[in-house]
Amino acid sequence: MASNTPNLVLGYIEEGQVRGEITHNEALNVLDALVHIHCLEIQATPPLTPVNGDRYIVAASGATGAWTGKENKIACYYSGWVFVTPKKGFFVHVKNGVLNGFFFYDGTAWGNAGTIVNLTGGISATYVQAEVLAIYNKVNSLLDGLRTIGILRA
Repeated sequence: MASNTPNLVLGYIEEGQVRGEITHNEALNVLDALVHIHCLEIQATPPLTPVNGDRYIVAASGATGAWTGKENKIACYYSGWVFVTPKKGFFVHVKNGVLNGFFFYDGTAWGNAGTIVNLTGGISATYVQAEVLAIYNKVNSLLDGLRTIGILRA
């Protein structure tokens, strides 16, 4: 049996494993970082005062400090930096920086998939394929439904 899940590479708890909660908690952090992902920015330098749950895309070149050698990875802060290698097809919303918009990972680099114009009452974008917007809106509707019935916290 494999020791990790095939897509997100989450560690399985092995039979008889001591301290299996560590493996489980690490997997929960990766899920928390990647499901419905919004990154704060694409940058090469770690922020000075990150907050638990903050996520960034490490720039394609020039990464410094704790991010050295982690180019193009998703940096997630959980009382320390955790790095996730993106898979081809990852789609991320960068929400607070100069590069505000949607980004797509093609297997080697992040590319801008469109610039957000308006988030009030739904998604509008200058360039994002209609299929991607439809999926995004369906996922949001699903998440809202799960919150409504109490499966997810608001």
